[in-house]
Amino acid sequence: MEFNNIFPDQRDKYDTVHRQAQSIMLRMLKILHYLCVKHDVYYFLSGGTLIGAIRHKGFIPWDDDIDIGMTRENYNKFIKKVVPELPHDIFFQNSDTDKNFPQCHCVDASLRDRYSSYLHLDKMKVSWHDGLQIDIFVWDQTYFRSKTINILLNILINRIAKNNDKRLLYLDLLKRIFRWYNFVYSCNWQQNIGMIKLKTGSLYITPDEISDYILTKFEDMEAFIPVGYDSYLKRFFGDYMKLPPSNKRKSTHDVLLRPFISCEHEESLDWCNK
Repeated sequence: MEFNNIFPDQRDKYDTVHRQAQSIMLRMLKILHYLCVKHDVYYFLSGGTLIGAIRHKGFIPWDDDIDIGMTRENYNKFIKKVVPELPHDIFFQNSDTDKNFPQCHCVDASLRDRYSSYLHLDKMKVSWHDGLQIDIFVWDQTYFRSKTINILLNILINRIAKNNDKRLLYLDLLKRIFRWYNFVYSCNWQQNIGMIKLKTGSLYITPDEISDYILTKFEDMEAFIPVGYDSYLKRFFGDYMKLPPSNKRKSTHDVLLRPFISCEHEESLDWCNK
């Protein structure tokens, strides 16, 4: 399928670097949504991207990536059905497709634009593909209704497991040991002891909140969000409809966006030779 006819790459139609970058990520989201609907795979906007959809009907103006979630069942189906049909300019990245992408990373996978990159202002050097991205977080129903327990659980399991396959075995074992417990969904993002001090609620989704998916406006498309988005966002962010102070209206990532400069990775493409 010629995706550029259906979803044209329009990064060069915008005047600002930020809108150029957001147009790249929006195009990737449109392609992901199209293929997920085709193959009956469900994803949902999460984190700041979900706030953007509800509060701004699109990107938070200063955001520089897209976050989505998938249950484990949908993620496995996504890899099998959707990934093989991605266009050549989108790289599906996980620890299997990118040897330098860290095992048990807080992000389970990403869709990367092959023509672009981030410049890390903290001088952090990454050896994995670093194109503009959609981050994919996989949510497993093997977590507790406690931020502290879940953070410690991730830290412990990741330290023991060393890779994602073993990590899943430990999570499954935990679920069988506590089979009487009404587990909730969460992901590997919470793996830093410092997160316990964050003034945010627990990062989890209940089975009821994710029992269905609804469509909502995101820029000039519609995207899936969990039916219980409001209680999830309030628990994690508090009053998510309130804009932060003006001095905090900026990206939490210390990066510069480079929509037309690819990273030095074998999976990258050169925009000039497009």
